[in-house]
Amino acid sequence: MTDELPIAECGLDLPGPAAQQERYGRLADSVTGMERRPGRLRVLFGTDVDPALVEATLAVERRCCAFFRLEFDARTRRLEIGVERPEQDPAIDALRFALSSG
Repeated sequence: MTDELPIAECGLDLPGPAAQQERYGRLADSVTGMERRPGRLRVLFGTDVDPALVEATLAVERRCCAFFRLEFDARTRRLEIGVERPEQDPAIDALRFALSSG
């Protein structure tokens, strides 16, 4: 076990982070609310969100950062992001920032 943030373990290749950042930026335009608690982030999207874009973004995130627990309910347009270990919690803030800077 290391003291490094899990985000440093990202498995994306060189063009991958820029493309993922662009996807998060597009999603940020549809965010209507966020609730941050220790170990989790709840993101609410408006009716204009593209569910396929959310799912594509999450698929990439699952491949590169498997420590995230990611659940999206397309019906309610709610995304739940969580981590299991306290030392992983700061990585949630990176996604919060990405989803708030559209």
